[in-house]
Amino acid sequence: MTAPTKNGPPTPRSTAEQAAPSADAVPLHTPVIAWFEANARDLPWRRPEAGAWGVMVSEFMLQQTPVNRVLPVYEQWLARWPRPA
Repeated sequence: MTAPTKNGPPTPRSTAEQAAPSADAVPLHTPVIAWFEANARDLPWRRPEAGAWGVMVSEFMLQQTPVNRVLPVYEQWLARWPRPA
């Protein structure tokens, strides 16, 4: 974003100016976190034991595939390859 100057071209705004929330902004994170806690599905890659490998595998599989189709394949994959080679 740029800010106009009095006698010249616009100058870039600082990161702090760009990131500063307005005084009347409603905090969004509280209701989003509350909704997630009430509605989140129990998925294997969200569990602590999934580890980085399990999360990465799920990210690749979920890129353009619905969760219900990924679940059985994810379980089979990790049964066959529980950790990277």
